[in-house]
Amino acid sequence: MEKPHALNFHLHYHSRRFAGGCGDGRRCEPGDALVRYHQFPTMPEIPLCLVRPGESVRISAIHGGREMKQRLASLGLNPGLEIEVLQNTFGGPVTVRRKDVRIAIGHGMAHKIFVQSVC
Repeated sequence: MEKPHALNFHLHYHSRRFAGGCGDGRRCEPGDALVRYHQFPTMPEIPLCLVRPGESVRISAIHGGREMKQRLASLGLNPGLEIEVLQNTFGGPVTVRRKDVRIAIGHGMAHKIFVQSVC
């Protein structure tokens, strides 16, 4: 069986008290399964601060001001670049590796860097 992400699926988490649309037109009721697969045309973007250590991701967008984008560009972090998350304390700095260079990024900045999973 192929992995869900290979078929352009992603995990969609539900809370037991959640009721309403799932964002893709389906209706979800309380008591539905906690984890379901929903099909989307592309892999979803998530903030870098939510990526687990050991995962490789590709930077898809930077939602910050001009100075933040310049700062990240000076560190070599641009959209389209593949990086590996080395450390993430989920509230503290995020340490990533780009080639042989380790870069620590503050949590606030990591929250504005959107990434996609690399399959």
